[in-house]
Amino acid sequence: MAAAVLNSPLRADVLKLDFLDDDDAASSLQEGWVGISGPSWQVTSGDISMTVTPMGTVTLDDRNRTNNGGGSEADMWKDFLFANLSNAAGDGIQMAFTGLKPSTAYPITIWAFDKSTASGNHITDWSANDGAAGAYVLKGKTSFNGANAAPVSLADYKVSFVFTTDAAGAVNIQGLWAPETVAGHTVFINGLAIGDPGAPTGISLSPTPASVASGAPVGTLAGTLSSVSTLPNDTFTYSLVDGEGGTENAYFTLTGTGNNELKVNGDLTFVGFATASIRIRVVNSLNVALESQFTINLRDDTDNDGLLDPWEHLHFSEAGLDTKPGDDPDQDGSPNLNEHAQKTDPVAADTDGDTLKDGAEKGNGIFVSLADTGTNPLSTDTDQDGLPDNVENPLLPSTGLEQPGTDPNKKDTDGDGYGDKYEISKTSDPKNPAVFPLPAGLLIDFSHGPAVVGGQAAGTQLMNGYQTFTADHEINGSVDRTEIYPAFGSQVSLKVAFPDTTGAGVKQLINRPDGNNANYKGEKVDLLRDWIGIDARLASGGRGTEEFTSMTFTLTGLPAGNYQYRSYSHDTELQHPDFEVGIADAVGTRTEGPFTMTASTNNATTNPAPVNPGLGEGPEILPSTVTVAVRSDGTNPVVITYRCREAAGTASVFGVNGFELTGTGAVTEVPLKFSAITRNPATGAVTLQWEGTPGASHTVQKSDALAGWEALGTSTTGTYTDTPPAGTEVRFYRITKP
Repeated sequence: MAAAVLNSPLRADVLKLDFLDDDDAASSLQEGWVGISGPSWQVTSGDISMTVTPMGTVTLDDRNRTNNGGGSEADMWKDFLFANLSNAAGDGIQMAFTGLKPSTAYPITIWAFDKSTASGNHITDWSANDGAAGAYVLKGKTSFNGANAAPVSLADYKVSFVFTTDAAGAVNIQGLWAPETVAGHTVFINGLAIGDPGAPTGISLSPTPASVASGAPVGTLAGTLSSVSTLPNDTFTYSLVDGEGGTENAYFTLTGTGNNELKVNGDLTFVGFATASIRIRVVNSLNVALESQFTINLRDDTDNDGLLDPWEHLHFSEAGLDTKPGDDPDQDGSPNLNEHAQKTDPVAADTDGDTLKDGAEKGNGIFVSLADTGTNPLSTDTDQDGLPDNVENPLLPSTGLEQPGTDPNKKDTDGDGYGDKYEISKTSDPKNPAVFPLPAGLLIDFSHGPAVVGGQAAGTQLMNGYQTFTADHEINGSVDRTEIYPAFGSQVSLKVAFPDTTGAGVKQLINRPDGNNANYKGEKVDLLRDWIGIDARLASGGRGTEEFTSMTFTLTGLPAGNYQYRSYSHDTELQHPDFEVGIADAVGTRTEGPFTMTASTNNATTNPAPVNPGLGEGPEILPSTVTVAVRSDGTNPVVITYRCREAAGTASVFGVNGFELTGTGAVTEVPLKFSAITRNPATGAVTLQWEGTPGASHTVQKSDALAGWEALGTSTTGTYTDTPPAGTEVRFYRITKP
């Protein structure tokens, strides 16, 4: 366990700012910090004021995340300001401070991170016009990658430097696009803290992580303390102090210059804990203090053989310390030192009970043979594909679930985007990347284009076996157009339109970054990672909360016949609006729903629980997947309409990841023939019944003198009721096809 450093000044910082998302109801302020938000991006706290302005061609934007981590400072990390499309030299933000002490050096720390932003390094150059010198001096950089682990404390994803105010107590700090960056939306800021001038800015304990043997004698050096300060040639004195994290102070002492040497001061042999927590205070020459908590690892290895004493006693009783690291008492091919490192049982040949010996399961992810499988000795299903390790053997042919012939270290052995178990369940070949478990038909993936646009990396996004309808991420209005695809022995055109509005902001393609893929546990993640859809918010040009905002898919050129239409609506992030689907085809018009778009991540106030399908299952099981029967007459188009309304939080933007249109058979024509005509003597109502093609739309006509025919209505059920006016003596009826 690495030493954790939590700097917590005894004196208050001059200013702590938390940059908030002003549009999101879930946005929250970090306790003890001052909030700043748009659209003004101005704040005053005491005598200090600060204003943020855009630089270059960017706009100031903000976001609220639920996956940004942050530990006890999670509220600061979760939301941020960013310079939208800060992709070139001169793009970024400027923060103008006033009300500070004149001609004074201040320490500042800036934090920047977003887990949901595309992979690639987002690097910002931070500079200040020290003392109003005119030219800006580069002070440092913030850098993060959305694929990196989320922060756990204020020690992560930061830059710290010192700036100097001018004679009026003002300074400008700029954050600008850095030339070495490899991603867009470069300039981010979650929070900042300005400290007192001339104060210690941190305490370090070297080495990191600090550790001592549990049997170390009194006086053993555990580490050396050091600090930095904004005051030139500052001096420091350290002491152990009570408070949070100081529970094991009594086992240590401080000696040396300024008490900077941490040494053992008690017997740690049988203390019953594996880590010791201490709290250190540093005081500088101006008597400004800072406190930090540190964790010291205790190594329980009396005989220094690499095997911890508790492990030896657990598995070998009192004779444990005599156990040799190279011994293999269970004869599983894994000596004690390996078993200790892999946390396997040294006296059980098969720790996880999957019939593979621990020595065969080396955990390196490389299958060589049944004697060297590379699998995890603590898991019966290393790759989590639903197929046990002991049945997966890539040296064998694939014959089914009992002999899949797949690699136990790879969920998708052939790398075609479809998991091994899923392919086998669909009678596909899990070892052939050219064979996909897909039906014949028109399969469309609404996919982000090949360029890096808006800071989202394109990556490998088109689902294998699908044709693509490509658009750019968040480039408004790039999705309403027509594309033509070969399918069903014909050329089928797909027209995407938004009939309720001309607002470009309504028309969206959203591409989720690579880091979001892990949020979804099922199949076809390349299909589900991006989607085309509707931003129903009034501010974006939608129709708001009272009326539906619609998106239509018009399919022209389909041969006459029956089809199954299946579409997917899932966000690997947060969006989860309600929606309904309208169908207009040769059968008639009808509406399915309502449905709710499913999401992979959870927001406690606005989102349902995350949807993580089981292993080996495809998105067809999601409750947001729409499956309907449609019919083409070979002449008129089939129109699918999606409708959603604006809702609170993350339920206002709807999307369709893609769809599958498959043939289910030709239309069987049935000759039209009346089967019954009945009249209710009490009401005069006449009920007509006829035989015809099931599901087809038929027109009912009437004539009172056979001089002409008038349409009464249509029916797809083979029945219609008409009530003639009182006094009608004779009425003729006929049924016609469209």
